[in-house]
Amino acid sequence: MAKKAATKKETSTTKPASKKKPVKKVTPKKQKEDIKASNVKLKSGEGFEMSFGIPATEYRILPKKNDAAFWQAVLATEGFAKGKIYEVAGKSDVGKSAICANWVGQFQSLGEKGFLVDGERAMSQDFAKTIGLDSEKLMLARPEYGEAGFFALKQILTQYGGEVGYLDSTASMKPKAQVQEDKKDMASGARLASDKMPVIETLVHQQKATLFLISQIKEKPGVTFGNPEYIAGGAAYGYHSRVRMTVSSVAAEKDKKTGQREGYTFRIKVTKNHTGPKRTRPFDMLVDNLFRPRWTETAVAWALSFGLVDETNKTICGIPFSGAITKKNLGKAIAGQESLVFESAHALMQAEENKTPVNDYETQKDTSIGSEAEVADESGNSGGFNTIDILDDEVDDDMQDGAS
Repeated sequence: MAKKAATKKETSTTKPASKKKPVKKVTPKKQKEDIKASNVKLKSGEGFEMSFGIPATEYRILPKKNDAAFWQAVLATEGFAKGKIYEVAGKSDVGKSAICANWVGQFQSLGEKGFLVDGERAMSQDFAKTIGLDSEKLMLARPEYGEAGFFALKQILTQYGGEVGYLDSTASMKPKAQVQEDKKDMASGARLASDKMPVIETLVHQQKATLFLISQIKEKPGVTFGNPEYIAGGAAYGYHSRVRMTVSSVAAEKDKKTGQREGYTFRIKVTKNHTGPKRTRPFDMLVDNLFRPRWTETAVAWALSFGLVDETNKTICGIPFSGAITKKNLGKAIAGQESLVFESAHALMQAEENKTPVNDYETQKDTSIGSEAEVADESGNSGGFNTIDILDDEVDDDMQDGAS
């Protein structure tokens, strides 16, 4: 019995040698089919979308040549990205509503569906015509409080097919309790924005719309140290915006006889840009009182700022001019071709951004341990690279002696 049990154990432990399965070769055609099939499965999931590779960004480009070239240089992109939110922040009466209305009006001329959530109830039909808005085709919502404003914005994006528009302004999106019941809870507006903005950002992305948010920069009273400025409405608007720019009014031009303002310089500074490289320098646009750009004067100012005027050959962006280098003579030469200046400035900034940093190690000094005088020892040998070289030579001699 013991022998039979032993034979059973031996037979149970011995296993036949496993045969290797042949590896199937996958053709490139089969790989593409598998990738397509996996994409279909991934896209069918709920709550997310996934694909292999990053899709190219689609842009809305302004139809007017000067406007398109100017904002291309400012934003460092072809135009305004679809599915993104842009925030325009500034103090009162600097031109925030005018610039956003001008953008929407130009896109309306291309057949886009424009909309406006007018929380301040400031837009009039006369001003819309002056700035270039098509008031008859514009979808307009005037909410009484913040919850209604966000609901109207949601309906415009999902039910009415709004493509490009703006909210005027984020400061007017106050909760219903604060507006109707006169509650002084200042944090309630920030909580409302934090609750609703993720939904709006998702809808803008899904509908491939472009939304501009107008934010008010205010000042805290009694602040003597630090920056007293803050943006009303909380930080949620800036967080969910992919591009954020601050605008201001500088260098107002007045008539010498009457003293009335004829125009001013509209200054733009991009403080956040997730669609392209952030260009931190300020960009100026000269406008009149009705916020109509004065492109010739703006182009001359840009040409002088970016060094596009050749004094020896008397050319501005390759265009010859006569007489002395004055704004009047430069304006006569560049009139009608202002976009060339903005395109040249954009090319210069793009070339500067694409430069790779060059490290010249021979000219650099080791400043991490102080100067040579500070680390010099009693024997007169200074620290730094010379001391390291001497130590390396001594080690080599010791190794040669040991080898011999």
